[in-house]
Amino acid sequence: MKQSKRKIALMIIIMLFAINTLTYAQTNLSLVSGTDSFSIANGNAIKITSKDTQIIEKIRASGKTGFNEGFYSYYEGGARRSSDQYLTVDVSGYSELVFDVVAISKDQFGDLEAFIKWQTNPSYYAAQYSSYENYLSTYTFAPGSGQPFNIANGSRSNPLSYLTEGFNIYIHNSTWQIKHAVTVSNQWQRVALDISGISTMNFQFSINGAGNILVANPYLIKSAPTGTASPSFWAIEGVADAKELSIITQNTSQGYTNFITRKEFTEVIINLYEAVRGVPDDLPRITFSDTTSREVEIAAALGLVNGIGNNLFAPNALITREQIVTIFDRLLTKLDITYPVSTDYIRFVDENLISDWAKPSVQMLYKLGILQGVSEAQIAPKSNATKEQSLILSVRLYDLLNQ
Repeated sequence: MKQSKRKIALMIIIMLFAINTLTYAQTNLSLVSGTDSFSIANGNAIKITSKDTQIIEKIRASGKTGFNEGFYSYYEGGARRSSDQYLTVDVSGYSELVFDVVAISKDQFGDLEAFIKWQTNPSYYAAQYSSYENYLSTYTFAPGSGQPFNIANGSRSNPLSYLTEGFNIYIHNSTWQIKHAVTVSNQWQRVALDISGISTMNFQFSINGAGNILVANPYLIKSAPTGTASPSFWAIEGVADAKELSIITQNTSQGYTNFITRKEFTEVIINLYEAVRGVPDDLPRITFSDTTSREVEIAAALGLVNGIGNNLFAPNALITREQIVTIFDRLLTKLDITYPVSTDYIRFVDENLISDWAKPSVQMLYKLGILQGVSEAQIAPKSNATKEQSLILSVRLYDLLNQ
């Protein structure tokens, strides 16, 4: 695309953003520091704050390097079928609840479960066992979640009689109607839930049988009252290009600094595919039980995206940087386009965080200049991408394909 056209489009977009500038500034609310203690009817739940340095260090050492604060719910089982702990919080003016979640298992997290339990009352356990090593030798680990990750949306009443097997988080409104049900798996998952229709939210843990749930960095995203919030200053030109190229979508044309979900990014990638090749009309239909998005069906048929198992796509889950470049790599393969790049392996400082399945794509897209580091030699593969970041990456790929 000619630079003159880019400059004209950029000037127009900046003018429009200036006209529509809001006095509103997005403010996220930590669900850990911004709420009261848990109400506990059965089992137990704690907050992990910045003061719990040993727990945080242990969680980070287990692989969750971005853990800053969170919740830990655990249940040892008993006569009652399910645990029950919840927080009540005023979410008026907030549009989205975001957090990471996992059910800890010994196979994947070692002694993390026992360590957190010890740290909840170390003086008590030290008096009983004299040392953590003695405590650990007698500790009975809970079985991990045997169910796949899932998010179910909709309204359900009488939650105490609505219990699915597994380790669950329920999001209720003020009248205790379930609006979202999250089934937690043994793998870290990113969750983004629409809470714009809720004024008072009840965040409830419900574990069936012995088990635990660890939540990382839960926070609320402030909703924009009207109009379209501006992208970050550094992203204005990239967003302007995305608009001009029709890569941007309705869902990515606002809340630019918000994290992008799997469904939202899939919509962007289909617009990108349409812009460079055109989507064929005779694609087979591939459907999922948790979304009716036509863009998701098209992307799955093209082989650009996959489900997470059990006919689920997890449309509301957030997407990471390494997942995005993997999809880009699949797009290049689908278009039957290859580029000569060096075979030298680039070793990043956070190399150990890159999933094995993503390493070839990360290497390729980094060498092509599509993926750039967050700092020198640091790629942040597990970091979630924002809407504006995803649009800019997509524009870079478009430019590469049209050279």
